[in-house]
Amino acid sequence: MLAHIAYVFDMKDPKIIYQSDFLRAVLHEGASDTGALLCEFDYFNNKRDGFPDIRKSGRMVDHGFSRLIIDTSLNNWFLSGDVPDLGRALDNIAGDYDCHVSLCFSMGIMPALMFSKELRLQKIMAFSPVISIFEDDILDRRFRSFRKNATHLEYRNLWKDGKLDIEGSMCFDPHHPIDALQARLISKHYKGLVPVAMPLCGHPCTQVVKDALGFTAIQDLVINNEFDPRFPRALHQQSRAVSDLYKTRLERKRKP
Repeated sequence: MLAHIAYVFDMKDPKIIYQSDFLRAVLHEGASDTGALLCEFDYFNNKRDGFPDIRKSGRMVDHGFSRLIIDTSLNNWFLSGDVPDLGRALDNIAGDYDCHVSLCFSMGIMPALMFSKELRLQKIMAFSPVISIFEDDILDRRFRSFRKNATHLEYRNLWKDGKLDIEGSMCFDPHHPIDALQARLISKHYKGLVPVAMPLCGHPCTQVVKDALGFTAIQDLVINNEFDPRFPRALHQQSRAVSDLYKTRLERKRKP
């Protein structure tokens, strides 16, 4: 297993701060010294074949965030045996920052929560969070066949071991009942993470916003420190007024 931590970074180049067979953490230093760390996480990919390509630094770095991206080579909810090693590497890096936030989607909520202590996370914006692939808490049939074929599942419900004072929004489409249950289960354990219904937005529930305003509108929630539930709720209301995708889905729902 290969794992290393780098302490000196070139702002222009991404740096691998940890890599094993199954987990990888890459840091893009922010374009300005704001002391803000944005933590992002891989999501479920039906076509996964190892680690994804290392992403470009992107818009968030231009806005001063250092961007820490944690990827997995498997669709196993980051539950491989190298979790403790990665946790130690994240703890070393997070100490260099004053502001710690996360933007995550679907499977990405699992590492966001289970590494939240090491990352010192203060706020999370999550869309269609899925933390329970096992049936300890929720019967989610979507992942029953997946669990039979998944490998290197060394842990189970690590999402419960996180930093309990995190605040933010757990956005979901109520027309996906399992997603609604997942968001509410998280909120029951983490009182500061509030469920936010975004009807007819799909999974992930960013589809209507992206259709109407583009993905930058999602990023703006983080840039503007709009983690409070009223902000994604308002963004959904703004988007559905002009989204053709939303109007099409609404018409289908209204048909007998």
